[in-house]
Amino acid sequence: MRRFWTVAQSVGIDEIGFSEHAYRFRQTEAIWPAVWGLKAVEDCDEYVDSVLALKKEGYPVKLGIEVDFAPGLETLLDNFISAYPWDYVIGAVHFIEGWGFDRPDQAHLWQEKEVVETYRHYFSLFREAIKTRLFDIMAHPDVIKVFGYRPEVPLLTEYEHCAETLLEFEGCYEISTAGLRKPVGEMYPAPEFATILALAELPAVVSSDAHKPEDVGYRFPSAYQYASKRGVNRLARFDNRKRKLLPL
Repeated sequence: MRRFWTVAQSVGIDEIGFSEHAYRFRQTEAIWPAVWGLKAVEDCDEYVDSVLALKKEGYPVKLGIEVDFAPGLETLLDNFISAYPWDYVIGAVHFIEGWGFDRPDQAHLWQEKEVVETYRHYFSLFREAIKTRLFDIMAHPDVIKVFGYRPEVPLLTEYEHCAETLLEFEGCYEISTAGLRKPVGEMYPAPEFATILALAELPAVVSSDAHKPEDVGYRFPSAYQYASKRGVNRLARFDNRKRKLLPL
């Protein structure tokens, strides 16, 4: 964790949030079945204690978690989330009926899918996740595009429905540079999607989704420029799951 913070300092970031994936923890084994190919080998208590220890040492860090939405298991998700003192909880959709659509080892399954219906299914799950009110931030809103598969029909209606749901449930979304490191080579969310979210005056969080220290703050200047160009004017920060809005 100190390596992540060292890189953050070097690129001018004054606060960093750690957001490990919940499925990695043994405390969540009942939520994501092994058939999904996920291995719960870590201990969440140790993770939480590690971040809290850094806080006590004076590091400007936040305790976060990224939680995959699991339809029908909202109570288990809530029980897990409620057990720890998170600063923020990120909600994400990475699975469609057990298929990890953004996983390189399952990318070949795209060849068997109807792209338009897959996108619609993804966005339906994305909106369903928002409605649970379990999450403070919705991650990489169009991560479904990660491998470059695109539907041949416009997605404006899907984008608008997502914006409407976020607005209704007072949600927040992520502008992520991670897509620039992926095969799609594009920011999350896509320009049209980002514009629609901005028009709804929804707050955003800018993130690098760094899975390794050297990716902390990746292309942040581009992300802020991208957000400003689309009309985003408010960013969110979180403390103890309370949101504070700041001008971009």
